Amino acid sequence: GFRAGHSIADYMRWQLTQVIESVVSIPGGGETLGEHLASISNDDCVIILGLRRRVAATAALLDYVASTRAALAYVTDESVEQDRRAHWHFRCQTASTGPMFNHVSVMALCHILVMRSIELSTGKGRARLRRIEAANELIGEL
Repeated sequence: GFRAGHSIADYMRWQLTQVIESVVSIPGGGETLGEHLASISNDDCVIILGLRRRVAATAALLDYVASTRAALAYVTDESVEQDRRAHWHFRCQTASTGPMFNHVSVMALCHILVMRSIELSTGKGRARLRRIEAANELIGEL
């Protein structure tokens, strides 16, 4: 995610990492997209947050991810037409009566995606969650 989508992507990454070990939110500070894109394979699922005021590289990014044959979920605002490169294209309402865009529907969708991922996580994902809880308890994080 870029701009407002970046912080939403970071939040989603934090939640997904509870049951999935390899979750990355890109781009990180000082990193290039290519440093991460080069690792995408057809076994991955990529979620692109393309909210209002998308960066110029969005179309090229969608093309690249589609070429990897990774599963692609594209989350956009209501102004974007259905994108055929995406396996799933979620269009969220962001219009607001005030000067700022409203990301409530985007956050609700992210919550649904995370909760469904947790529900579908295998015993491996649930075992990871138990190990995280045990580690936090052991070092006094909770």
